[in-house]
Amino acid sequence: MRLNKLLLCFFLWVNVCGCLYAQASRPKVGLALSGGGAKGVAHIGVLKVMEEVGIPVDYISGASMGSIIGGLYAIGYDAATLDSLVRSQDWMFLLTDQMEREFRSLESKQEKDRFLVSFPFSIHQQSGTSLSGFIKGQNILNKFTDLTIGYHQVSSFDSLPIPFACVAGDLRKGDEVIIKEGSLPLAMRSSMAIPGVFAPVYRDSMVLIDGGVFNNFPTDVVKKMGADVVIGIDLNTDALENPEYKSLMEIANKLIFIAGEKKYAENMKLVDLYINPELKGYGSADFNAEAIDSMIVMGERAARAKWNELVALKKRLNLPDKKDVERKTMAAPDSFWVAEVQIKGLKSYDEEWIMKQAEVTPEGYLNADELERSVRLLQGTGLFKSVGYSLTGPRNDVLVFRVQEFPEGRFDIGFNVNSEEIASLLLHARMNVKSLNSSSVDATAKISTNPWLNVDYSFHTRKMKNIGVAYRLGYTDMKLYREGRRIDNISFLGNHIEFYLNESSYRNFTYRVGVQGDFFCNASGLYTPDYRKYVPKSADRYFSTFLMLGYDSFDNLTHPASGVRLAVKDNVYGDDVFKEKSNWFNLTTFNFQAALSLSNRFCVLPEVYGSLLWGDGIPGYFQNYIGGEDSGRYFAQQQSFYGIRYAEVADNLLLGSRLTLRYRIGGKHYVSGIVNYAYNTHDFNSFSDGKSYWGGALKYSYDTLIGPVSLTFDYSNSVDKLGIYANVGYYF
Repeated sequence: MRLNKLLLCFFLWVNVCGCLYAQASRPKVGLALSGGGAKGVAHIGVLKVMEEVGIPVDYISGASMGSIIGGLYAIGYDAATLDSLVRSQDWMFLLTDQMEREFRSLESKQEKDRFLVSFPFSIHQQSGTSLSGFIKGQNILNKFTDLTIGYHQVSSFDSLPIPFACVAGDLRKGDEVIIKEGSLPLAMRSSMAIPGVFAPVYRDSMVLIDGGVFNNFPTDVVKKMGADVVIGIDLNTDALENPEYKSLMEIANKLIFIAGEKKYAENMKLVDLYINPELKGYGSADFNAEAIDSMIVMGERAARAKWNELVALKKRLNLPDKKDVERKTMAAPDSFWVAEVQIKGLKSYDEEWIMKQAEVTPEGYLNADELERSVRLLQGTGLFKSVGYSLTGPRNDVLVFRVQEFPEGRFDIGFNVNSEEIASLLLHARMNVKSLNSSSVDATAKISTNPWLNVDYSFHTRKMKNIGVAYRLGYTDMKLYREGRRIDNISFLGNHIEFYLNESSYRNFTYRVGVQGDFFCNASGLYTPDYRKYVPKSADRYFSTFLMLGYDSFDNLTHPASGVRLAVKDNVYGDDVFKEKSNWFNLTTFNFQAALSLSNRFCVLPEVYGSLLWGDGIPGYFQNYIGGEDSGRYFAQQQSFYGIRYAEVADNLLLGSRLTLRYRIGGKHYVSGIVNYAYNTHDFNSFSDGKSYWGGALKYSYDTLIGPVSLTFDYSNSVDKLGIYANVGYYF
């Protein structure tokens, strides 16, 4: 009996060894995935069929979108997981540099709400101007980092569950670059940096761009890795036949194919099993849900057409009949223990303050969503050109944020067209003077019928409290109305200077305190509350102390669905503080707005505001005015009012409210019904003798890449006629 058992064990051992030997000695399968932008999702359909047949993959190479699918497959994402992944993504967000407003600092919100484009520059750059692209690619890099958690420390891609290599191109040398080590997320991002669309990736001395420019079908790469059998999935054979150019990405993709045509022909000779999904009618930028679904199906259909060849390959590999391929799958943990947090790349800012902005502390657990939120919060400060992270250390418990500070300078442009001021252009330049303890100089100019220039120098403490001085020169030429009738045209030149301290440590809150001086000259006249013309002196001078508080948690400036906005400012003015006798008066303004969503389409927006002015010798410059769709067009204290197009003379005390009912009719189209009410009076003693204003509006608006486009029809008891107002772009 014992002898029989020994013989049985011997035969089993021989059989196992034989199987292991057969597995070890079988031909190795390499998978080469071409680029193609959105068409790359067709790779997933092919992988589904390969897994169904039971074809193992020993090596993977990829270019552009092929490197993304290939890199994720190499670390354990199976075809089903990849299918769910590409269907669940917000591709519009990933493939742009969008940043949700809720993550921005208050200063960053104010800048983003005015400017359309921004151009960084450096006066100390030694080797020419940095190349860039239309899209920086920060969002997609963040996504790659999230998806590769657990493999951030991999130094060689040969050590991945499936050895992997991706193709990029070096612009400086004009050479193909095979990336097999380093950061896996950055490698995938480098391989898809379509020239002119995505900014290149700077690595060591190389400027890396889309690998498809040099090798869009990298069968030679996977062959050199050790593959005996090469399966090539090609998505671009119709690139020259399709005459449609639907996007910049599509044009770039076609140029890439042309550039690498010679290399493509050579690599075709290395393919043992060729799979070419029929993707006519779809382009490189078709990331919508319907197109993704169709292209995955087309990839699966193309692979099933090669079913017999796949089965024959499996027999050639001497694999058992079972269809499931044993492979390590990706299983990212739900949360991560963070023992230590490091920030690398800081030069000008306090590390403790940056930690506070990221809302992360060591010795605690974080999940993937919290990590992503921390990265977005750091991006939202507006201080960094790029923000990334990795989990390192022996236990993957060291969270490292890598930041790249903006260069010294930035130039911004904004514009607005409306039926009141016609056209306005906003130009802004900022220069960071890091040699002077992180100070900065800002110059902003508005070119319009009411132009102004603002110059601001601020010194930034490492705790992000700013001490500064600002000067503003502005010319105001305004039409003054009384009950809808034009009564005069007034103009004056205003000079404003202030010394201030403000806080920028908080994402939604700020304060500003200081002293200021206002100097007015060349005025043609203003009106007092009793509508008597006030003719000022040749030069009026006023000095004040001020305190301003601001809070803004709106998720969107033009069409918020959640959040509140609060602004409060108090000024104590004197007409000449250097004289023994001076007229003192006080101006307090406040505004509160909220956004309350009742559904994903319907939103209610209540608002209350006021401007309270009391004291002696109050000039017309500081009187309360209402009128116009936007507050502060002519005077800082001017309040908007639907139904009164231009500025109406108000009294010393102004209280108002507004209720907006907004409905999203589809996509980014909105229809709003608005009612507003205001009451003004001379003082509290004669409060009941004031005047009431009421009005309403029907407004259509649409969010575009250049800002909101709107058309408003309004009416009020003061004007007593229908008004029309059109606007394109952000207000400033």
